[in-house]
Amino acid sequence: MYNYFIPKIGPYYPFYNLSLPLDLGSFSQCLLEGNIKLNITFNIFLDKKKIFNKTKKVLFDRNKNPLIPMISFNFKQNNNYNGVGFFEVNVETDDGKELIKNNALEFTSYCHYWSNERKGFITETPYKYSDPRIILQMEKFGEFIQSYSCIAIDVNRNYDESLIIINPFMQSVRLNIISQDKRILRNITVDKLSSRILRLSKFLKGKETSFNKSIQIFSKNRILLWTIKHLHNDVSNITDHEHLDWFQPSAAKIPFSLFLRRKLGDLIGYKNIGKLR
Repeated sequence: MYNYFIPKIGPYYPFYNLSLPLDLGSFSQCLLEGNIKLNITFNIFLDKKKIFNKTKKVLFDRNKNPLIPMISFNFKQNNNYNGVGFFEVNVETDDGKELIKNNALEFTSYCHYWSNERKGFITETPYKYSDPRIILQMEKFGEFIQSYSCIAIDVNRNYDESLIIINPFMQSVRLNIISQDKRILRNITVDKLSSRILRLSKFLKGKETSFNKSIQIFSKNRILLWTIKHLHNDVSNITDHEHLDWFQPSAAKIPFSLFLRRKLGDLIGYKNIGKLR
């Protein structure tokens, strides 16, 4: 039993508006029966400082139904800030009691980013910690390893890619990146409670203007990674945004028997909904 859900993390770009919707109904499957109040807190960190904090309280009735179906956290574009930060979402019981049966819930799916000057996009929000796949990997190999198979950079076409590296922990981390043809970016440091944009065009040598290779990332610590495609002359003009964690907010494949049970439940529910009113 728990009194909290595993926190979720996502990137913060000051040059975009941000909106994170939360489907409160998803929490019901993990709660004990009875009236329960959850505190949902949204924090934004930039350059090791917390620049935004907001908590919303959500009530669930005796049948574990939320009194409102959805909430969202929104943060406006702010051109007074520079660089890139990150947000963290924490969910805890209001009274500290252990009323949560399973705290590994994908309670967020996609965060939305948009701006009048730039193309909008969405991105996923992985666990801050306790992802069993990453724990097993680090136990097996002794370090965090991640790969990306399709880096494509063309300076002449104003096309570039970068890594977004988030370190939401209380100590700095270092990582190395090696390309398919053995080029290495060594000892890249990310301070505690910080994020960093790492231009992958750093792999270019001499007069090279293009790079099309896969890469692998190594670190002794858990880090959170995304890759962004953007203009070579403007890293803030993002055209595509992808997560690198082994994560998906909803199941792409489920057992056929489970699919049938869900469809049968929907059919019975729709037929009887009139009787319940």
